[in-house]
Amino acid sequence: MRTLFLFLIIVLVSCSESPEKYEMIRFGKTSESPEPEDALLIELEDENEIKVKIIHPNEQDKIQNILYHIGIGDLIQLNEKIGEYDSKTKIQLLDCRDSEYIRGIEKGVMPLDTEESIRLVQYLFSTETRFEYKAGIFVKAAVKSGSGIKGIKNSIYRVDMECELLGGKKVYSTAGSSTLFEFNKSMPGQVTPGLALVMDMMEVGDEYEALIPSSLSFGEKGIEGLVPPNSPLVYRLKLIEIIR
Repeated sequence: MRTLFLFLIIVLVSCSESPEKYEMIRFGKTSESPEPEDALLIELEDENEIKVKIIHPNEQDKIQNILYHIGIGDLIQLNEKIGEYDSKTKIQLLDCRDSEYIRGIEKGVMPLDTEESIRLVQYLFSTETRFEYKAGIFVKAAVKSGSGIKGIKNSIYRVDMECELLGGKKVYSTAGSSTLFEFNKSMPGQVTPGLALVMDMMEVGDEYEALIPSSLSFGEKGIEGLVPPNSPLVYRLKLIEIIR
């Protein structure tokens, strides 16, 4: 009983201290809070700029004790200077994801000082797919067939494919069509560099998901009316056949 009493005192003290350091500006749409092993994605707003930052557990960041006790989407404002963060800084907890995974893909989205990098990292935090960063793209082998059949120079690839923007808008799909997406990877201009990289990783029967940055997709130009400039693309691919 004494142990329980002491525990309640500690909880009450910690709860009474936190509001002195910050005030809640807006609650998020969920009360979900991060787990101790999660990396945090936060947005910082001060008088000069707005930026996005990733915080990992045990980094000794001065605001960790606050952020691990608020909800995803909550927006707070500091009432005092805390470490590198000035008083009146607004901080929003955008999302959280297990730190081990985020460390694995973080080098692919750093630095976070460009609009596309921010959109990429927000997508990677929120999607259920656990991607791996390879050769400039993010991939997930959903199904590995073990067929051992891979393309060679001038092979014809026949692929069941869906392609969409980060927001989910479809760009291209073979679903419901009697034809597959077909191309010769060795012929210039038939596929983007990012899609060619994915094909190099796949064997017949494999199913992959891929997240490809705009620099390896349609770049600064995009495709008028279909793919906006500087747009990363999400692919879901099944390699049906290779004609050698």
